[in-house]
Amino acid sequence: MNLNYVIIILVFILAIIELAKDRYFKGKVPSWLIILIIVLLLFTAVINIYVTKQEEEKEKYSKSSGMISGELKNKSIIYPVIKLGGAKFVWKGQLGEPIFLIGNDPLKVWIEEDQLKISTMIRGKNGNIIAKLDANEWQVTDDPNLKWDRNFDERGVEIINEKGEVVLQVQFDGESVQFAGIFYREDGWKVALGPSDMDRGGVIEIKPPNEKITVSFEPLFKYPSERHHGERR
Repeated sequence: MNLNYVIIILVFILAIIELAKDRYFKGKVPSWLIILIIVLLLFTAVINIYVTKQEEEKEKYSKSSGMISGELKNKSIIYPVIKLGGAKFVWKGQLGEPIFLIGNDPLKVWIEEDQLKISTMIRGKNGNIIAKLDANEWQVTDDPNLKWDRNFDERGVEIINEKGEVVLQVQFDGESVQFAGIFYREDGWKVALGPSDMDRGGVIEIKPPNEKITVSFEPLFKYPSERHHGERR
């Protein structure tokens, strides 16, 4: 039964008691009965709030798109910073120009209205677009045959492939954006950008179509996402 209906029924019972008190309770309703109904009302209301929040959370994490916040804590920052592990890239080029071009796909970062923004896209092995970021708004394809997963919170978003390997990782820290990604160009070449496990620096790896990317990135979130909504490792 919908908990809202339970609350309506309890309020209805209270109204009946008030109307019938002269006949059945000689003008005075027992205090224990009033307290009992009030407790039931409060308990039902709390349960209803909890269930509603759980349903909202489930709906939020069932979506294939969302927005992450790149709000800058330090408003005096002029140039956007992107981190590949310990390596920092400070972009001082023109607004809208890409830091990298991976094939024909740009990786852009910029500052707009005290927000650090990032745009990029991830392609699958056959060159089709799997996911993209457009000014901090992320979107993953709804292809039911694609066994990829994603998890996210207000500060970051991450996408893993069917092997559990990170293919896109974006995280804002208030002053910069931490980034990792494995990109397939339309001609089959592969490019990996991200933190290095060896020296805490950054790594850029480029491989031709017949060779595998050797670098891997540590996940930020727990999986599967349906059981770990927004939970970080």
